[in-house]
Amino acid sequence: VEYFGPFGPFFLLLIIFAIGSIIFKNDRHKKFALTAFTISFATIFLIFGATFALAGYNHNNSAGISAPLLQTAPDEFFVLTEQDLDEYPAIRYAITNQGTTGEVDYDEYMRTKNFIRERGSFAVKFGDEYYEILFITA
Repeated sequence: VEYFGPFGPFFLLLIIFAIGSIIFKNDRHKKFALTAFTISFATIFLIFGATFALAGYNHNNSAGISAPLLQTAPDEFFVLTEQDLDEYPAIRYAITNQGTTGEVDYDEYMRTKNFIRERGSFAVKFGDEYYEILFITA
């Protein structure tokens, strides 16, 4: 099946259909075999289509933010205030939950990313600690 590249499963189905056509030689059995093949193919097509659509949707809409603690003060950073954290809860989650990536919806992800970009640095200072804000997409 690998030999045919991405069309391998399709060719495999055609081979199975050809073998079935040889086995069922009279007209009544051919009609049954064709009907069974059509129903099977349509079912497989719908299942794989739905699976790929869901995978694409999840891939497109998956985003996360994390904020690992920096050991030394970076050259460029900006200071986060409590008001900033209230306005951008994804950053608050990332800072308070070290070692985890907070999943956010795509709109919140873009809004937070634009806020960080406007400030000019992905390194931030909150309290006495320095963090690097990381944006993750699938």
